[in-house]
Order: sequence, then C-alpha cells, then structure tokens
Amino acid sequence: MRINGRELFTPIKSLSPYTYFIAFGIAANLGVP
Repeated sequence: MRINGRELFTPIKSLSPYTYFIAFGIAANLGVP
C-alpha cells in the first residue's frame, strides 16, 4: 500500500471540522471567551 500525499491530506481535510470543535472545547475549558 502506497502512502500518497492525497491519502495523508484527505483524512486531515475530513477531520478539520472536528479539530475546530476540539480546539473550541479546549479554549472553553481554559476559560477563553
């Protein structure tokens, strides 16, 4: 199985919305307005 740049970037693009939620949750936990 080859690991191409697209194969590495596609999961990152699909997880980007989740990263925003996680970052937002961490900021909320830190008490950042």
